[in-house]
Amino acid sequence: MACSHTAASWRAPTWRPHQPSGRGWRWRLWGQRSRRRWWRVEGGSSGGGGGSGGSSGSRGDIYDPAVPDSPAHSASSHQQQQQQQQQQQQQQQQQQQQQQQQQQQQQQKEQQQQQQQQQQQVQQQQRMEQQQQQQEVQQRMEQQQQQQPQAVQQQQPQQEVQQQHQQQPQQQQQQQQPLQQPHRHRRTTSP
Repeated sequence: MACSHTAASWRAPTWRPHQPSGRGWRWRLWGQRSRRRWWRVEGGSSGGGGGSGGSSGSRGDIYDPAVPDSPAHSASSHQQQQQQQQQQQQQQQQQQQQQQQQQQQQQQKEQQQQQQQQQQQVQQQQRMEQQQQQQEVQQRMEQQQQQQPQAVQQQQPQQEVQQQHQQQPQQQQQQQQPLQQPHRHRRTTSP
């Protein structure tokens, strides 16, 4: 439907009544022939009589992309608008994807931070347990050191008692020996 002629070569079209088969009266816009192309556009209705029905038709009804406000021109502009809208939609989609990626990255960072915090908590718990174990070991060592002198003190009286028990039979033997020796002497001296 495109045409190569310019707006300067365009001539005002005329509306003429037209009756398609079985459709009633309508107005048909006849344009001047320019560079082997005709423009015929159906428009308006015959209800008002005369040329009022076709008054709704105007230069905008001429299919010529070179003429401003023509359907072809508006169609091309509409295509441009559609393209712009598509581009805008694509840009919006890209922005949404970028936002989603950023959100995912933030979520990953938050997860990493949570994992690090959990690891730190576990390490702190392990340190606390180790400290408790060390304290328990130190307490046991101190208790053992305190118990050793008491054990030594308890052993000394027992040793003294044992020594006394050992000395008593020795003393008894020593006391008995002088008594036995005179009897022997007497026996040897008797005639």
